[in-house]
Amino acid sequence: MNMENIEYMRYNDDLNLNFKSRRSVVYGTHCIVSSSQPLACQAGLEILRKGGNAADAAVATAVALNVTEPCSCGIGGDCFVLYYNNET
Repeated sequence: MNMENIEYMRYNDDLNLNFKSRRSVVYGTHCIVSSSQPLACQAGLEILRKGGNAADAAVATAVALNVTEPCSCGIGGDCFVLYYNNET
């Protein structure tokens, strides 16, 4: 996965916003993914771009966080989720 594959993603510098962050801020214009790591956000955005839903993106982001931030995230932790699927 590389940044060029996600055409709707922009960074803070491109938007000229006065937002101070120590990490790369990732912006999407058609969807949103939030996490503590830009690469994990990118994984979630890629799932959405390929037609996945919010639950798919959340799982992809969580799995990526296990790689990018292993000391803070793990498969054995708690996950509190309220999820509503209007198709069921």
